[in-house]
Amino acid sequence: MSFENIVNLKASAGTQANEVVTVLGYYKAGDEGGGDFYWDKTTPLANDNGGTIFAVNNNTEGRWKRIFSGPVNVKWFGAKGDGNDDTAALRACANFCRAASTSDVLKRKMYFPEGTYLTGTIDITGIFAIGGADFSSVLIRSKAGEDIFYWKCPGEAGYIAPLDITIENLYLKLDRTDANGRTKNGRLRIGFGGERIANAGICLPGYIGHNFNNINILKSGDAGPRHGDCGIFYSGPAYKVNFGAKTEIRDLDYGVVVGLSELFTKQDAGTKEVIANPTTNVFSMTGSNNPPADNTRVVLMFSLKNTDTINGIKSGNRYYVINSDDESDPKTFQLSGSLNGTAIDFSISGTPGITVVPAGKEMIPRIISGFNGNTFLCDNRFDLNEQVALIFNENERKFAVSATGNPVILPRKRYYVVNPDNPAIGGHNFQLAETSGGAAISFSVFDNPAPALTPEEIADDPGNPGPLPIETYVIPAGADSIEYACDEWAAEQLITAATRRAGFSVPNLAQSVFNTFGCQSWRVSARILAYQSTTRFEPRSVEFSELYTEGAFDTKYMAQREYARLEGTQIRVANGPKCQSGEATDNIYITVNTNYSDFGMMEVDDGNKIIITGSGNTIRAGVQGKENFIEDRGVNNKVLFIKSYNGLDAPGEISYLSRYSVNKPLGGFWPDHVLNGAANAPFQSENVLFHQAVNQLFYNNPAIVYKTDPALDVNGYVSIATPTQLAIRNPLGSVSNVFSIGRFFPKSRWILYAKVRSTDVEKTVTIAFQRLDSPGSFGASRTDQKVNTAWQFISVVVDHSSAPDGMTGQIYVTPSSGGLDLAYFAVVPDIMFSPKTGTYATTVSGNPATAITIPHGLAEVAPTAIPSFFQVTAASAGAKNISYVEPTSTSLIVHYDSPIAVGTNVTLTWSAKP
Repeated sequence: MSFENIVNLKASAGTQANEVVTVLGYYKAGDEGGGDFYWDKTTPLANDNGGTIFAVNNNTEGRWKRIFSGPVNVKWFGAKGDGNDDTAALRACANFCRAASTSDVLKRKMYFPEGTYLTGTIDITGIFAIGGADFSSVLIRSKAGEDIFYWKCPGEAGYIAPLDITIENLYLKLDRTDANGRTKNGRLRIGFGGERIANAGICLPGYIGHNFNNINILKSGDAGPRHGDCGIFYSGPAYKVNFGAKTEIRDLDYGVVVGLSELFTKQDAGTKEVIANPTTNVFSMTGSNNPPADNTRVVLMFSLKNTDTINGIKSGNRYYVINSDDESDPKTFQLSGSLNGTAIDFSISGTPGITVVPAGKEMIPRIISGFNGNTFLCDNRFDLNEQVALIFNENERKFAVSATGNPVILPRKRYYVVNPDNPAIGGHNFQLAETSGGAAISFSVFDNPAPALTPEEIADDPGNPGPLPIETYVIPAGADSIEYACDEWAAEQLITAATRRAGFSVPNLAQSVFNTFGCQSWRVSARILAYQSTTRFEPRSVEFSELYTEGAFDTKYMAQREYARLEGTQIRVANGPKCQSGEATDNIYITVNTNYSDFGMMEVDDGNKIIITGSGNTIRAGVQGKENFIEDRGVNNKVLFIKSYNGLDAPGEISYLSRYSVNKPLGGFWPDHVLNGAANAPFQSENVLFHQAVNQLFYNNPAIVYKTDPALDVNGYVSIATPTQLAIRNPLGSVSNVFSIGRFFPKSRWILYAKVRSTDVEKTVTIAFQRLDSPGSFGASRTDQKVNTAWQFISVVVDHSSAPDGMTGQIYVTPSSGGLDLAYFAVVPDIMFSPKTGTYATTVSGNPATAITIPHGLAEVAPTAIPSFFQVTAASAGAKNISYVEPTSTSLIVHYDSPIAVGTNVTLTWSAKP
């Protein structure tokens, strides 16, 4: 017997046990929703699930049960795949697959045949295989602001560990038009780089063994801004993630992000389900679970549906347990906002899932609502000496003492809570310290918000993400918090293309291998971040064959911001990352905060830069012919420049130590004209080539002795006893004994410094650049200076900005008589100099003043040079009405048309450059 559709099947009861019939389609013949069924009269009767079990209308006896094996087709549950809303059918299919997977030996696969499916969020908790017929023919579209596939977090009722799951052969499209998507249903999802996530194509809580094959995740529609849509979001650490065949995420706000959510706890946090009774303000434990003890701190978590609300108690907040194990009902407890306080009144609408978890084992981000001096304001309490970490976007916020100073509070670093406003029960207002019970850190907040969009920019690019409120989040980071490590990731072909905010953001990536990884972005391409979790402290042993990070495309936003950040140890990248925005003055940069890592080829356009903050790295860099776009702030980094010369690639190796190689604090050892700053806040643009003498080979093999001096600022020095030329081999990138201007070293004005002392009496020492290709012609630079028996700097200014191509030469020092000690050479390209700046304050005395003289201190750079650039600005009322400024070799003379009266306070800010 056969039936046309399911409606007809449900209208006809079986005539005998195990009778078999055929249904031609769910709605009509050939729509793939039909199949073979048998009549089951056994009791108790199974519930009608809309797909594999059907009850007969007005019949209380018997059920039609589907005969099948293998994957579970969503069209069996009534999904049409015609572009209309299939939410109910897809959720019914998911519910069946979940129940079957937890009870059957064979875990059921949820299968999508060809078609276009519109859906709300599908709870895939407990479904270990999801797949389609083909990723080019199966399209699943989300409703506005909703996830497509969502697996519950450990803090949610009904959580099942997502061990060994596979999602494959699907084309997902996210509707990003819900402007409240980031806060929908109490949602709070963040990445460790400060990413703020709304809905996701695939949202998982981490765990072990996740496989993605032939997955495309894109935006839905072309108009309107993106509101935080993300391809794949992990709310916890993910182990053994495999991107097998092509996985492509395109044109969303975010690509792949691993972070935190409002529902995440440790796997072993002791999370228990509870039932809330708003009539009595009581919570009851389910099953055999016992309630938490009185006066313990707990967190309630609500898994909210669209229509659910809870008033009076906030999900994720910390509360005290009271009235636990009441004699009249030993399974109940109540909550209070304070120790031994009164019970909180609450109300509930709907049926949200509710769980309780011990405080401190939840990994919930809380929003810092504001700042009061050095105090953080938060709507949640944190305990005295509790360890916490801050999460924020460094491109838009900095915690520092001054706008130009280094940060004093870093993201993802563990700090201690001090000075809470209520030490007994924790504080909503608190400060942070480096150590338990230590002094509070002083800071100011400096924000760099995204520029507002003009109507023309919105019209030209409706998908431009625009600015977001700048937020800071605080998370538990103590011994009970989660170990955050993302181990054993692998990718055959992973692409996060044209993401608007961040393409890839993963903390503590370790023991992972990526083959092809394309990560182009409008703003941030890749963040491989270190987070100081309980036992893992940094990414380690990660390999990329291709880290293709073309961009940044949003050059208006990205000016002077970070495009990519790589942190960790033993990171190996054969090709990439790149920062190629196509502009010459963006100052966009890539941060390499790695140690003992190798980069086969990094590339940046002119005007962008690579900043190296780690140590012991080998970096091959294509920088459009200028070393000045690399800042080396580390120790023992080896840099190989690949530059275009006459249409050919010409490698020039510069292996050198930066000023951070010194074996003791900087103090005043670098002169201010090298640092362009104070000794305790040095200038941070590190294009200084620092050649420690004990590490060099000297031309003509002079008789040198290696010595140490405890008072010296480096680990050793060389000494000669007779007047011999000390000429450095390979000083500036040449592969010969000399360097070549314009080929291995940029044409520019630069200064050669040497730290020297006489071995016996005061004498004359020559410091020079000596031209070798045409001696005595263009470019010879030499000066003789008096040197005594104390360590001192000597220098010579060299200007080869107009030198002929290929001009060669060497640098050296030579004593006029006797011996000489040499600690190091330093070569400072003049292009790296920011103007020297300062503030000059004085009070007019004696007679009215028609001029104020500001000493600029540039003489040690160029003793006779008048500043080529200078600027003076009145910083007080008495300093106004400047007529003109006259530069001299020693001063800036500020002239006034009208004399300044005696007793007037004059404050001027100034800058000057030789």
